[in-house]
Amino acid sequence: MLKHPDKRTLQALASLQNDADYQTVLLWLRTSLYELYKDGSYAREDHQARWFQGAQQVIAELLEKSDNAMEVIRKN
Repeated sequence: MLKHPDKRTLQALASLQNDADYQTVLLWLRTSLYELYKDGSYAREDHQARWFQGAQQVIAELLEKSDNAMEVIRKN
């Protein structure tokens, strides 16, 4: 689990939203998340399934924090 980003980090995430290079990174993360969900659904071993779940959670949280950075800044 990721810790809640501080205000400076949220501002940095929000300012990157319009950067084309950052959008490329976000696309890579979203594609990776999809692949983790897909591959994790076929995991045969418990430890593999947990590994996939952990990776999914971290990437999903990072994307969520990035996507909602501006909204969080406005609320504070």
